[in-house]
Amino acid sequence: MKHRSKLFNQVYLREAAIFIAMFILTMLHEWIEVDTFISFLTGLAFFLTLYIPAQVHRFFIFPLFITQRYLSYVLKSITLILLASTILFVLDYYWLAPELYQDEDLSIPAIFAYQVVICIISIITITALFLMSEYPQELLRRSQDQARLSEMNIKYLNAQLNPHFLFNTFNNLYGVSLTEPSRVPELIIRLSSMMRYQVENGSKAKVSLADEINFIENYISMERERLRNRCEINFEFVDSAATIAHYQIAPLILLTLVENAFKHSITITNK
Repeated sequence: MKHRSKLFNQVYLREAAIFIAMFILTMLHEWIEVDTFISFLTGLAFFLTLYIPAQVHRFFIFPLFITQRYLSYVLKSITLILLASTILFVLDYYWLAPELYQDEDLSIPAIFAYQVVICIISIITITALFLMSEYPQELLRRSQDQARLSEMNIKYLNAQLNPHFLFNTFNNLYGVSLTEPSRVPELIIRLSSMMRYQVENGSKAKVSLADEINFIENYISMERERLRNRCEINFEFVDSAATIAHYQIAPLILLTLVENAFKHSITITNK
């Protein structure tokens, strides 16, 4: 709760700073003197006429550009700019700057075009300030997401590398090294291949079905060494490299099924 309150305060202060900075820049750009309360209200009304459409663009229209809906973004942006320019034109004519329309050197189309330009500038400026203020936050979020993803990958790998299987395998390797030492290198290579496959492919979205079957074969070979003659193990699949090479599968998705087959099978036979 405290973290959310702190985050809210940071966002609030950032928005207030952007609002004040934009208000000052707008007053300086338009040479509006804020020396009386009436002039302050006039300047504030002029600024809000530019600021509110810019915020509408930021929150409701700019996301269309982010999601690559460009045609909708262009049409809505043009509509917003024309609407804001019209409101500003009416405010200028009746309240903010009626003296502009008494100047014979300035035509109404030229004045309206000027309103369009300053609306566009305000939208671009506020959007740019928003993007610059969001960039450090986005970098922080990405680094946090990357750290969480790395942690999840580590937990995932730890969950996949069954400690009981490794414990039984090393015990079996020790036994084989005493009775048949010449077979130990082959078993170690199989175990190494399994662990390498899990580390390198565990985080991928898809892997080759042929690679997954090769991993399962190594796993079954290690279990066969452990169980010896206590049960009969059958593993059948389409033995065609050309056939299985065309298929992709989520990595290690079959491992749980194979583990359960060994865990829940009858491992003692009557002779």
